[in-house]
Amino acid sequence: MNDNLQNALAGLADQLGVTTGQLWDWLQGYGIEAYAKATIATAIRALIFTVVVAVTITVLSIMFYRNYKEDFDSEPEFMFLCAAVPLILLLLDGMFIVSIAGTMLGWLASPEGMVLRMLAERF
Repeated sequence: MNDNLQNALAGLADQLGVTTGQLWDWLQGYGIEAYAKATIATAIRALIFTVVVAVTITVLSIMFYRNYKEDFDSEPEFMFLCAAVPLILLLLDGMFIVSIAGTMLGWLASPEGMVLRMLAERF
C-alpha cells in the first residue's frame, strides 16, 4: 500500500473515530457492501422524489395552460413566460435525475471503486 493511500485511510479513520485497522477490516469485509446498499437506497429515494417533482411540474403546467389558454392567444409574451419557467424547472430536475442515476449506477457497478473515488476526492 502506498503512502498516499495509507494517509488517506488514516485521515478517514480519524474522521470516523476508528482505528486504521478497524477501517481496513471494514473495507475488506462486508462494510462496503452494506454502505453501498444504504447509499443506493438513499439514491432511490432521491430519484423518486425528483421524478415526483417533475411529474408535479408537468401536471401543474398542463392545468395552468388549460385554465389560461384564452389569455395565451391574446398575449404571446405571457405564453412564453408561462412556458419557459416550467421548462427551465424540468431541465434542472432532469439534471438532478441524471446525476442521481449516475451515482446509483456507480454504486451498483462497483461499490469498491466508489469508495476509492470518495477517498480520492476527499484527500
